[in-house]
Amino acid sequence: MSRESTTSPAFGQRIRAAMAVARVSRQEIARACNISVQAVQRWCDGTAYPSSSKLMTFCEITGCSAEWLLWPHPVDIRSTDWAINGTHIKNIVRQCMDEMASEAAP
Repeated sequence: MSRESTTSPAFGQRIRAAMAVARVSRQEIARACNISVQAVQRWCDGTAYPSSSKLMTFCEITGCSAEWLLWPHPVDIRSTDWAINGTHIKNIVRQCMDEMASEAAP
């Protein structure tokens, strides 16, 4: 069950970033946590928080830390202070774009 008393856009940003880095879908997270896709979407929106056991499952799947997810300050992807698994988000996005371009090339 999710806690919905307090919302955090920063939490939702981090959930989405961790999923993008790990390349996992909402459906995969929902299946692993035994919850609905809509519940995962509420995490992504920052309107609900997972229970501690589901948070730990999420962290295992995505490789991010609970501390990073729960940090109360907004995520600034231009900042060089924050990284997921040691890789800054802008470098991850650049790598994904390069991979997509190479897959699209004939």
